[in-house]
Amino acid sequence: MIEFFAFFILGIFLLVKGSDLFVVSASRLAKVLGVSELVIGLTVVAIGTSLPELASSLMASFYGNSGLVVGNIIGSNIANLALILGVAGFFHTLRIEKRLFERECYILIGVTLLFYILMMDFIISFADAILLVFLFFAYMFFMFKFRAQFHEIFKVNLYIEHLASFRKFLYLLKDNFKKILVGETLVLIVSLAGLLVGAYFVVDSATNLAKAFSLSDTFIGLTLVALGTSLPELAVALVSLSKGFHNMLIGNIVGSNIFNILLVGGFASLIRPIAIDEFILAVLGPFLIAVSAVFLLFAWSDLQIKKTEGIVLFILYLLFLAMVLPK
Repeated sequence: MIEFFAFFILGIFLLVKGSDLFVVSASRLAKVLGVSELVIGLTVVAIGTSLPELASSLMASFYGNSGLVVGNIIGSNIANLALILGVAGFFHTLRIEKRLFERECYILIGVTLLFYILMMDFIISFADAILLVFLFFAYMFFMFKFRAQFHEIFKVNLYIEHLASFRKFLYLLKDNFKKILVGETLVLIVSLAGLLVGAYFVVDSATNLAKAFSLSDTFIGLTLVALGTSLPELAVALVSLSKGFHNMLIGNIVGSNIFNILLVGGFASLIRPIAIDEFILAVLGPFLIAVSAVFLLFAWSDLQIKKTEGIVLFILYLLFLAMVLPK
């Protein structure tokens, strides 16, 4: 029994440390390429902090553990919005950039609703996975722009600007090739190795813990695994608060939740279709939508998450724990 906990903690440590190394290296690369703080938060850092969810969910999917996969996705997204933003908002008023609200916050609620719709037949199928992965790459394509504005996506000049940006990217990559190759390759290899080993330990020990305590894999995914894999988001939130980078904090949380659905859900269900149980469909899916809607409402009211709103979000997380605890 103790060894299962020990391997679980070791696995979480490797996942968090591996993602941390990845974020440091990838953020350095993004800055070299002239990417803004907001875009780094929404893409590079958000992907990096979603790597524990991705690695553990892919491993769980490979072993056919659907409960762990969907529990991890839903539990992590609720923890990000209700727990992390709730605690952060309690200690400091979080200001939200209008651009972020007009784009990513609406995208977040959109992909959350889509994810629930795809679950309604009690399975995330291969066709659903293709759709999620396509939307992930589409989202990434429109996020990585240098000058184009998001609301101009249907204008011809946007595509011309994307081509120009891609040429600029290639030029900068060539100009800094030696620095990037020598300085970052080793870091990325080490971080990915840590993620793979950590993911194996987390999935294997979590499955054994579920059996030992007669708990469902979904419950373990919603609680232990979701909280463990959300540690990078919490770390980024604390650092962003201390340095006053509110855009980085909000951008990371929103971007991470989008990626958890599109990237983690998409690629995990590509490996093996994800089975959805009745409790997920009837209770936790709607609860995730409700938490996302509450966050959107708070953001819409005055582009801020204030102390009282942080308390409400934290109470929602306590309510979530009360719902999933074994009766």
